[in-house]
Amino acid sequence: LSAMGFWECALDWVITILVSFTIGPIIVLFCFFGLWLAGFTASGVVAGSLAALTQSGAPVAIQSGSCFALLQHLGALGALGVNPYVYLGAAILCTVLGITTFYYEGCNLGDCPCH
Repeated sequence: LSAMGFWECALDWVITILVSFTIGPIIVLFCFFGLWLAGFTASGVVAGSLAALTQSGAPVAIQSGSCFALLQHLGALGALGVNPYVYLGAAILCTVLGITTFYYEGCNLGDCPCH
C-alpha cells in the first residue's frame, strides 16, 4: 500500500463515515416532514388532510395509545421536540450501515485502494 493509496483509502473512509452519520438525522427530519404533510401538526389535525380524512372515517372515537394517537403525538412534538438521542441513534445506525456497506460492497470489489 503506497502513501498515496493510503490517503485515498483514508479519504474514502472519512467521507463514508461523515455522509452516513449525516444521513440518519436527515431521515428523522423527513419522517416529521411526512407527518406534517399528512396533517399531523403541533396545533392538531389539519382540516382536509389525510389525517382528518382518517379521523373522520373512524367508526369509533380514536383511542389513546392507537397508531393514530401516536402519530398525532409525534406531530405535536415536532422535529425539535424529539429527544436528541433519537437523532444520535439514527446517526449511529446509519454510520454502522454505511461502514458495513462500504467495506463489503466497495472495498471488496477492488474499487478501494486499501488492499
